[in-house]
Amino acid sequence: MDETKFRVWDIEHKRMCSVEDMEWHTRGLTVEWRRPDKKAGVLFPDEYILMQYTGLKDMTAQAEELYAGDILKGDSPLGAFESDYPRRNIGVIVWHDQKAVWCLEWQDVREFKMRPLLHEMISRYNRKIGNIFENPDLLEAPNRS
Repeated sequence: MDETKFRVWDIEHKRMCSVEDMEWHTRGLTVEWRRPDKKAGVLFPDEYILMQYTGLKDMTAQAEELYAGDILKGDSPLGAFESDYPRRNIGVIVWHDQKAVWCLEWQDVREFKMRPLLHEMISRYNRKIGNIFENPDLLEAPNRS
């Protein structure tokens, strides 16, 4: 990972913002944020959820940066099973404390539920389709009627 970057989910206004700066304050770690529309402000610890950049980018032409909480859709050879497991290739980026590594936590998979994020795997087989705050519907159980 070349750089350490963060973004925040503004809990009250339900929006994602980039972190411009962080500073310790009497209330804890405050963050200075900026939205894509260039508006900026400060949030206190009980007002945001902090997410770290993994140092990886997805497979799309835009090469989107991947952060904790991002949802990825896999286009790997496992796609052959997609008709049987329609949500099998969807995972969430999480930090694994015991292994000290970023992982992809797959949905609807009993075996190998959590796999380490490997640069080659990400760039070749996965694309970012959202995040757990703005797109929670992507993780809802499919209707199997």
